[in-house]
Amino acid sequence: MLSNNISLKLLAIVTLLNISSYTADWSSSKFEYLRGDGFALPGNSNTELRNVIALAHASGNSYGGHFFFFDIDHNPNDQVSIYGEYSPAISLGKVFDLKPGASLLRDTIRDNPNLDGVTYQTTIAWSHPIQIAKLPLVFDGFVDWALEEGDNKSKSVSNLHAQPALVADISALWDKPNLLMLGMEYLYWKNKFGIEGLDENIPQLLIRSIFLNKKGSPTPGAFC
Repeated sequence: MLSNNISLKLLAIVTLLNISSYTADWSSSKFEYLRGDGFALPGNSNTELRNVIALAHASGNSYGGHFFFFDIDHNPNDQVSIYGEYSPAISLGKVFDLKPGASLLRDTIRDNPNLDGVTYQTTIAWSHPIQIAKLPLVFDGFVDWALEEGDNKSKSVSNLHAQPALVADISALWDKPNLLMLGMEYLYWKNKFGIEGLDENIPQLLIRSIFLNKKGSPTPGAFC
């Protein structure tokens, strides 16, 4: 059973989803449950099995958009942790009414407040629909490559993080697309958190639901 502290954090997350949806031209929220074994721990040679509840939200408006996610991890020792990120974006194409072509590539400036300086991150994200008979599938995911950051006293090394997934939209078979999606996700993280030698290679069970809150749809990789 979730503690009152966790319940309050979940309530805050849901409130953020509602606020972002209200001010957006389009918005989409994603709920996922993942289960995998082999998660690496900083300063520990052991790995652990984890159940993860992931909540993500992407939205767009007249000047750009917003993306944020929260991962709620639960391990066999009954320990719960919550990690999240928020990424606002300003689109020069929207602001100046430009019409650039679609791209899978995004470049961003990344800053860890615990380290000196900033670094550079490149993200490749995709979402490709596949149809097998009457069953729709989606092959989606992302690859993040972040460079080193900090100085000689406290420094992170470059790291590569990829999470491709193949998911079947089971609920589309009874005319409820995106409500129940089942599949597998593969997690690969080289130098996790910028810690040299901390690596992960984890296949995970994936259950997903997507809710389109307003007209329109996210671009490929909107949830990455």
